[in-house]
Amino acid sequence: MNRLIYVVLLSLVGQIVLAQAETEQIVTRPIDTMGLSTGKKWAETITAAELRTHAFILASDSLQGRETGTAGQIMAANYLSEEMAKLNLPRIVNNDSYEQKIAFERSSWDKVRFSITGTAYKHLRDFYGFPSEASEFESDMADVVFLGYGIDTDKYSDYKDAGDLRGKVIVVLAGEPFGKKGISQVTGTADTSDWSSELSLKRIAAQKRGVAVLMVVEPELQRQIAQVRNKIIDNSLKLADPNKAERSDLPTVLHISPKVFRDLIGKDTKQVVKVRKRMAKKGVSKPTMLNPMLELELKPRNFFLDGSNVLGYIRGSDPQLADEVVVISAHYDHLGKRNDDVFNGADDNASGTSTVLEISQAMASAAANGEGPRRSVLTLFVSGEEKGLLGSEFYAANPIFPMENTVADINIDMIGRYDEAHADSSAYIYVIGAGRISPDLDAVTRSMNDQYAKLDLDYTFDADDDPNRFYYRSDHYNFAKNGVPSVFFFSGVHPDYHRTTDTPDKLDYDKMELVGRNAFLIAWNLANRDGDLNRK
Repeated sequence: MNRLIYVVLLSLVGQIVLAQAETEQIVTRPIDTMGLSTGKKWAETITAAELRTHAFILASDSLQGRETGTAGQIMAANYLSEEMAKLNLPRIVNNDSYEQKIAFERSSWDKVRFSITGTAYKHLRDFYGFPSEASEFESDMADVVFLGYGIDTDKYSDYKDAGDLRGKVIVVLAGEPFGKKGISQVTGTADTSDWSSELSLKRIAAQKRGVAVLMVVEPELQRQIAQVRNKIIDNSLKLADPNKAERSDLPTVLHISPKVFRDLIGKDTKQVVKVRKRMAKKGVSKPTMLNPMLELELKPRNFFLDGSNVLGYIRGSDPQLADEVVVISAHYDHLGKRNDDVFNGADDNASGTSTVLEISQAMASAAANGEGPRRSVLTLFVSGEEKGLLGSEFYAANPIFPMENTVADINIDMIGRYDEAHADSSAYIYVIGAGRISPDLDAVTRSMNDQYAKLDLDYTFDADDDPNRFYYRSDHYNFAKNGVPSVFFFSGVHPDYHRTTDTPDKLDYDKMELVGRNAFLIAWNLANRDGDLNRK
C-alpha cells in the first residue's frame, strides 16, 4: 500500500473514531445486551384485548371510582394484588404482602365561631384556618395580645417582655419589620428573613410560650382565600403525621383580614400604631394587651383512612445488577363517587394501570422462561395521586428499594384518549421529563420508539414554562425530585377528564397496546444496558 494513502486512511479513521466519541458524549447509544429481538418478543405479549379486560374491571361501577381510603380503592388494590399473585411474583412488603400500607388523614371543621363585641365574622370571607392546623379551643372572653410580628431571634424579638402567654390568643403581622431605608430589623440588610416566608417559625415560637391561638394579619387575605378555599372545603387528604402526638401542642393558626385586626385592637389603635413605628424605626417590640370582647370556638375533626400502594417485583437475573431497580409506575386511584354518580376514571388512570399490569405480565413471563432482565423491575401502583401525589410521595419517603439504587422511573398516566391538538392522529404520546435529569434516558426513549412503535413523540408539555405544569402533576415527580431520572407518558386532557363520562368504552386499546409495548422496551433497555445512566 502506498505510504501516503496509508497515512491518509489512518488519519481518516482517527477522525471518524474521534467524531463517534464526541457524538457519544452527547447521546449515548442504547445498549441492549440481550438483544432487541428478545425484548420485542415479550413486548408483544401486551395486547389490546387484555388491556381492555383490565380497564373494564378497574373502571367499572362496582369499584365506585377507586377514591383513596374508600371501599372502591381497597377493591382495586385487591384486584391488583390478585394479578401479582397470578404471576407468582414475590410478596416483598414485610415478606408477606403486595401492599405497602399508607395512613391518610382527612380534616374538617366541625364548628368555627368567631365574634368581636357581638359582631360575627364569616369563615372563608373574613378569616380562614386549616382544621389540620387546629386544636379544640373555646372561650367567651379570650385574652388577646398584639405581639408585633411574632418573631423571636437574638437580634430582634417580639417576645422579650411578653410575660406569660400560656393559653392566650396572640395577634401578629405577616412578614417582618423594615426601617425607613428598607433595612430589615431581623437580617440587618435589605433581604427578608425566613420569618417572612415560613409561618412554621412563628408557630413554633408561639408553641414554646404556650400560646393557644396564633392569629396572623394578612394584607391579601382575599387572594389567599381564593387559593385555599377548595382545599379547606374539600376535606382533602394528606399523609398522616407519625409525629402528630408530639406536635399536638402547636397553636391553632387563623389568618385574619386587616378589618378584623382593626376591630380587634379597637380603642387601642393609637397604641398599636405607636408600637409598629417603634419596631420599624428602632427594632424594639412591645407586647400590647388588647381588650376586645372576643368569642372564639374552634372544633376541628380528624379522620384517619387506610390506603395502599401495590408492588410487583421481578428479580434481576444478573447477580451484580439485581440490586438495581427500574420502576414502572401508574396511579390506580380516582375521584370516587358523589351520591349516585360514579367517576369511573377509565383514562385517568385505568388506562395506565392496565398498561403497567400488562408490563408486569410481560416481564414476569420473560423471567419465568429464563430470559428475564438483568436488573430488577418494580411495577408500582400508587394510590393518593388525585389527592396530591400522596402514594408516590409515601413510597419515595419509604422506598422498598433505596432511591440511590433506583435506575429510573417510567410513569404512565392517561394514555388511552386524544386531546384537541391530536384529534386527527392517534399515533402520538406526550413525553415529559425524559431529559431533565439524564440525557441518556431521553436517548433511550427516542431510540426505542424509532426502532419499534414509531409514535410521534410530542415534547410540548416538557417545556420549563408549560402553563399546565404537567411535569409536577404526576407520580414521576416524586422520583425526579429525589434525583431519579424519570419520564412521564401522557396523551393529554380531553372533555371527559375528571367527569363521570370518562368510561372504558371510550379508550383506544390499540393505542394503549402500542404505548405499553414501547414503555416495556424502554424499561427492558434500562434493565439490560451496561453502565449507569449519565446525569446532568
